[in-house]
Amino acid sequence: MTALTGRTIIGCVVFVDIVAYSKAPVDSQIVMKNHLTNAIADSVRNIAESERMILDTGDGAAICFLGDPEDAMFVASAIIDSFSSAEANANRLLRVGINLGPIKMITDSAGRPNVVGDGINVAQRIMSFASENEILVSRSYYEVVARLHQGNEQLFRSLGVKTDKHIREHQIYSLVLQGAGNADGSVISAESETLDYAPARINDTTQRLAKLIGPIARVLVERAAKSSKSVEDFCRTIAAPIQDEVDRAAFLNAIAPDWEKLSEDMKEGEPASTDAVAHQLIDDADLREVESRLTNYIGPVAKLLVANAAKSARDVDQLYRMLAKNIDNQSSRAAFLSREKTPL
Repeated sequence: MTALTGRTIIGCVVFVDIVAYSKAPVDSQIVMKNHLTNAIADSVRNIAESERMILDTGDGAAICFLGDPEDAMFVASAIIDSFSSAEANANRLLRVGINLGPIKMITDSAGRPNVVGDGINVAQRIMSFASENEILVSRSYYEVVARLHQGNEQLFRSLGVKTDKHIREHQIYSLVLQGAGNADGSVISAESETLDYAPARINDTTQRLAKLIGPIARVLVERAAKSSKSVEDFCRTIAAPIQDEVDRAAFLNAIAPDWEKLSEDMKEGEPASTDAVAHQLIDDADLREVESRLTNYIGPVAKLLVANAAKSARDVDQLYRMLAKNIDNQSSRAAFLSREKTPL
């Protein structure tokens, strides 16, 4: 990046902060910073050094990207997963903000490379709105990434406009990766059961899915593999972002033989999946209607949320109640629950 010193460019900034870092004892702070440093190093190892810069911010880090904008959300997700998986970090969480904006490469008073500019300032502001282990992005980042690949827009949920301490307004979006939460929207605990999928199968499935939805397939497959309780659940989860019904069916048919043996092994001597039973209680026509109504309020991400919630909802009424939590506006939420056809 030395060739860019003194120039102002447009880049992506991931701003990471350790929650309640300043309240922890010094020895705990050292351990957490070491784990975060390792998590960041591991997450960016496949990105050329000429396309990124890592800055220490004391209680976190700022990572600047000059290449593919999608790298920012992949790295952010990987950092959270890696940091949270460290045994010494029990109850230690991160919050992350991502922004796309102007940054300027400079050399500080000690002769070290540094970055300044509105791009990094806004990333920090966006991060300040995030909850524990939440990734928030700015409108500028959303507008670019949502248009890079079909289905990318479904990975984001609008949280509306928020005002920072400098009375500056920001349109905020939450990065909603399939498999990152339970059907009711809560975060899956570290104790959740996982399926031990063979790496070769994961890689093959990821490559097939990437041809249909782009690079985000890697994140979706990895998260689904960690959170799915059955092979059927895994396949249904990763196929959900495929918008075209023909492509989705072809994808499932292509991976089914590969997963069939494992599915049979898991089912042997076990009762039928409770997810499958719950799903059968709500017919496809009702699911399509719920999805259509929810889309009126929160956009295309409704498809993923309905697919997730349908796995555990006992009936249509419970499905509506579970999904209503994703609508921030109170009057709109009430209209959805009353099953009005259009938002108020």
